[in-house]
Amino acid sequence: MIREVYKNLMKDLTQIMGNGELDSIQLTAMCKATFKKEFNSVCSWSEYIPDKNKPYSIINTENTIGEHWLSAYTDGKNVYVYDSFARNLKRKNKDWYELAKNMNYKLIFVNKGQDQSDKNGDTPAQINCGLRSFNWLYCVKLYGIKKARHI
Repeated sequence: MIREVYKNLMKDLTQIMGNGELDSIQLTAMCKATFKKEFNSVCSWSEYIPDKNKPYSIINTENTIGEHWLSAYTDGKNVYVYDSFARNLKRKNKDWYELAKNMNYKLIFVNKGQDQSDKNGDTPAQINCGLRSFNWLYCVKLYGIKKARHI
């Protein structure tokens, strides 16, 4: 059920925002408006500092030029990470995994199904990872992490 909710919300968001790439300024504005004081940041993985009082963040997989947006939701010492490509980032970004571990946080990669693909043909699905990341965080806000972790 939560997966269908996510997909329906994604349809609504793409009608409003379009299906293209979002930059950090756009994502920050959306997150501040939606999550208010619970919004942490839009930043690169190396700048990210989990905060249980500001649990909602969007993280980039690269430090300099943006490559791919992820969502991060902090709950205690757990950081739930959503990747629209459903990759295991322990292999892709070992440094971030180690940084979190050294800060006594545990990264938990949540989504089992791939929402995005490099092989979507004409659809710009490979460039809307920011919108997908925002959508996942919005589902966390509406339905809680226990349900949203199964998207």
